[in-house]
Amino acid sequence: MRTCYHCLEMPALLALFALALGAPQASPAPAPPTLAWKTLVKRCSGTATVAGGRSYVSHDGAVSCLDSGGRAIWSTVVGPVSAAVRVDLKRVYAGTDTGFLVALDRTTGKPLWKFETKNAIRSAPAVYGSSVFVESCDGNVYGVEAASGTMLWKFSRPDGSLGYADPFPEGDTALFVCGESTLYRLDPLSGTLVWKTSFMGKALATPGHLDGKLVLGGDGTGLSAVSEDEGKRLWRFPATGKSTDWYGVPLVRDGVVYVGTVRGLVYALDGGTGRRLWATALDGEALARPTLDPARSALWVPLTGSEPGAATLVALDSRTGKRRYELKLGDIAASPAIVGDRLYVGSLGGYYHAFSLK
Repeated sequence: MRTCYHCLEMPALLALFALALGAPQASPAPAPPTLAWKTLVKRCSGTATVAGGRSYVSHDGAVSCLDSGGRAIWSTVVGPVSAAVRVDLKRVYAGTDTGFLVALDRTTGKPLWKFETKNAIRSAPAVYGSSVFVESCDGNVYGVEAASGTMLWKFSRPDGSLGYADPFPEGDTALFVCGESTLYRLDPLSGTLVWKTSFMGKALATPGHLDGKLVLGGDGTGLSAVSEDEGKRLWRFPATGKSTDWYGVPLVRDGVVYVGTVRGLVYALDGGTGRRLWATALDGEALARPTLDPARSALWVPLTGSEPGAATLVALDSRTGKRRYELKLGDIAASPAIVGDRLYVGSLGGYYHAFSLK
C-alpha cells in the first residue's frame, strides 16, 4: 500500500520522515499514578519513613509499622506526634507533642526508653551514629544517646525559637539547627557552638544541603545559601529587598533547589547562583518539602490550606515546572515518600496510601 503524502498533516509527515531516517522519537509521558492500596490509620500527620519494605508512620497518638501491603505489623501508643519518625537498624524514634523523645524496638514496637523535654517536640529527630538529636519548643536542642536515652548535652537557643525545623547532622563534625531567625552550627559530640548566622524574618525552615552549602528560608527571610564552614551568605533569592512571602523546606538534588511558598509558588533555582530556572503557581500553601521522582522527572508538591475537593498533591515536570498530575487526597500535612516505583503518603483524613508509579 502506497502512502499519500499529500493527505498527511505537516507534523505527521515530519514524524514519518524521522521514523524512516531512524531518528529518535520522544518518549511517551509517564503513566499517571494508580492506587495500589490504602490503610485506615486515622490522623496521619508526618512523612512516612520507608525502609526495608516497611513503612513507619505516626498517626493519631501512635506509631505503626506497616508491611509492603499496608498491613500492620505492630502499633504502639506514644502520644500525639506532629512530625515524621526516624529509624536506625534497631530503633524507631518519635518526638511527641507532650515533650517526650520516645524510642521503640524496630522489630516489635516495644517501648525502650523515653527522654523528657520541657515542651512539645514539633520536628522530626535526627539520627547519626550512636546519637539522636532533637529540637524542643522549650528553646533547647538535645543530644541523646541512642541506646539508652541518656542526655549527652543540651544547647539553649538564645533567639527563642519554637523549634519547628528538623536538626540536620553532617557527619561527625557538624550539626545544624535553626532558631526563629538564626542558623547555628554545633559540634555534634559536645553541643558547643561553632558559629551562628542571623537572618531577617522568622520561623526558619529545615535546611537543604548542596556542595558545602546549606540552603534555607523562612517567613520574610527569602531563601539563602550559606557556607557550611563559616555561615557566610553566598546568595539570596529574591536577590534584593525583603521578601514578603514565606519560604518552606527546600529540596536540593543534582545542583537544583526546589522550594515552595505559603502563597503556593513553587520554584526551581540554580544551586550555585540562586538564579531562577522556572516558577509555577499552585492553589494552596506549599511549605512542606517537595519530593523528587528522578526516574520520571516528576516533582511532587504537597499542598495545605486548599479548598475542599481541591488537589492536595500535585506532580510537576521537574525540568520545566509544567503541571503533570494531581491527586485529591483531602488534607495532608507532610511530604510523600518515594521508594522504587511506589509513592507513599498519609492524610489527616485517616488513610495511608501507596500509589504505583509504573
